[in-house]
Amino acid sequence: MAYVLETRDHRGMPLRRYNIDAVVGRNPRARNLKLDVKLVQVLLKIFYYELGGRSDSGTRFEPPAIGGGDIAVDGIHGPVTQAHIDTFLDQLRKYETEPINNDHGFDPMSRKSGGLVVHGRRVYLVALVWLNDYCFRGDGLRSMPLEARSDIVPVDLAAALSKVYRIG
Repeated sequence: MAYVLETRDHRGMPLRRYNIDAVVGRNPRARNLKLDVKLVQVLLKIFYYELGGRSDSGTRFEPPAIGGGDIAVDGIHGPVTQAHIDTFLDQLRKYETEPINNDHGFDPMSRKSGGLVVHGRRVYLVALVWLNDYCFRGDGLRSMPLEARSDIVPVDLAAALSKVYRIG
């Protein structure tokens, strides 16, 4: 089930990120839980179709050709949702300096670190951190809490986002 992680950034300012419980996508580890899929769909919809695919650095990510210029928020992991996931991960790998692996899914952020994931000696940010930051860093629409967006967030997802985990 989708939920909120609250922590502080490197300057000590409050930081709020939206997270999933399990992998969403076409990946052997994917569970594609309905509310997790809805959250990913909402974030991709905001990023590509409300914010024009603009990253923090000003780079414009192009949405996939499939989907007719939109993505449904229905909790179903289908071909349009997967095309958006793959396109985002491919473009993230192309435009960001950190190594990104397109394993065809969004991994959940760690509840312990607020986004960092540790595998052996490797520490990295999962793509969901980037998507959150692209959607919510800044003023205006970007500063509005997701659960307050009744125009785009289904009632069941808004209810799930009332669950907040505080880190640190």
